[in-house]
Amino acid sequence: LKLSQEDQATINSLKKEIDKAWKMVEASHEKEQRAKETIQQLKMEISNLSRLVEQGAGLTLGQETTVNDLLKVKEELMQERDSLVQQLGGMRNEISDLQERYKALDQEKQKQDLEIHNYKEVIATKKAESEREQRRRERLEKDLKELRTLLDNRQAELKQKS
Repeated sequence: LKLSQEDQATINSLKKEIDKAWKMVEASHEKEQRAKETIQQLKMEISNLSRLVEQGAGLTLGQETTVNDLLKVKEELMQERDSLVQQLGGMRNEISDLQERYKALDQEKQKQDLEIHNYKEVIATKKAESEREQRRRERLEKDLKELRTLLDNRQAELKQKS
């Protein structure tokens, strides 16, 4: 029973860890989506600026600085995206490991629950058997007491006759 309680506590702990991991995964997905959107916007802006350059409009110093800044931001966002993708892979592995551990613990719990049930049946059987033996013993003691009383009475009668 103590092991079952410990297993239940472990299972609850693992469920909390899984929920926490899923929340982290969802947050990573959101960050990745925002990063993708930003990258897409930057790509469009770079494309527009590249088109302008190709058309011969040329870039002013401010536009060139903006393009360079955007390229730096793009590079940073790509690195962040790569990092998030790597973290996501690690979290998926961790979730998979936790799910396997949870399944193993759940199987162990079911096995222990079955053992507990079997022990309860054995205890109930032994208790019923003990109660039957107790009633039998009480009945035999009562019969013995009655026979002793009868024997004492007969011995007293014999003594009076002699």
